[in-house]
This record gives sequence, C-alpha cells and structure tokens, in this order.
Amino acid sequence: MILKKTQKKEIFLIVGLGNPGKEFKNTPHNLGFEVLDIIKKKHNFSKSKISEKKFQGEIFEKNNNGEKKILLLKPQTFMNNSGIAVKKVVDFFKIKIQNILLVYDDLNIDFGKIKFKKGGRSGGHKGVESIINHLNTDKIARIKIGTGPISGQSKKEFVLKKFDEENQKTINKTKKDAVERIEKIINF
Repeated sequence: MILKKTQKKEIFLIVGLGNPGKEFKNTPHNLGFEVLDIIKKKHNFSKSKISEKKFQGEIFEKNNNGEKKILLLKPQTFMNNSGIAVKKVVDFFKIKIQNILLVYDDLNIDFGKIKFKKGGRSGGHKGVESIINHLNTDKIARIKIGTGPISGQSKKEFVLKKFDEENQKTINKTKKDAVERIEKIINF
C-alpha cells in the first residue's frame, strides 16, 4: 500500500474528476466520476449525510474493517474549479495529503492506458491544476486514464464529446482496470 498507515483510524479520499450534468456522461472529462460510480456500487458505499452544498461535491463513504474510512468525492464545481471542493473536504476531515488519490482523464497518455503517479505538475489538466493550487502541493497521488492523442479538434471539443461505440467498449474495460488498480492502492 503506497498510502501510509498508522495505528489510529485514517481517512482516505478518492477524488474522481468530472463535470456535473447528464450531458457530460460518457465523455473523456467524466472518467473520474465514472470510475467512482463503479467503486461506489462494487463496494457498497453510502451517500454521506453531510450536505453537498457545504462541500460543493457529492460524498460517499465506507468504513473498512474499523481501520479506515474511505471517502469518494465527485466535485460539483465543474472541472476547472475542482480544487474548491477538494480543499473543503480535506480541511473538514483533516485528511493527510498522502491519503488522497485523484482519478481523471489525461490527453498525454495513449487511449485506454492507465498510469499511476505519486505527484508532479498538472500536465495542463485544469482540474488537477485547481487542486494543486488549492492544496498548495503537487505531492498528490493520481490514477490517470489515457484519452489521447487527439487530432483535428480542440482539446475542449474532444474532452466534452461523447465516446463512439467502439471507443466506449475500450474505455469500459479501462475503467474496470482503473478500479482494480485503485483497490490495490487503497487496499479495500
């Protein structure tokens, strides 16, 4: 497990990046949300009783064998302001930076590939940049889901366009692979 474990009950936060609204479903920019949806269902997470308005995000939680609490966060601030919701949750629950894992799309990685990274710059991803700025650190672990390279359209057009049928099949498998990787990292 890459995330540090101590004797007291720790809180782990998995942040899936995306945009709220049905119109963004099945688009590259919502892969973080969709991976969290799989985890939520597979591991029976329950919706937090804490108000969404307070944190500007949907929060789901699960206590794992009394050793740790795992939170899933889907910021509702839209991608470029994801750091607002993440900062509120981190501050409220006093979550250690090493216990945070981001899940998001990455145009710099080949389509359907997954990459784990322990920290670093945003790579031009506005949601990650917002989180780095709000938490004042780039030492945040990440699962990056490859959606690149793009050609013939702007980045904005590409990340908000729905997957075609063939690419959706590939990305469905990739999302399941991402869930397995996250399960190993967090040790569900």
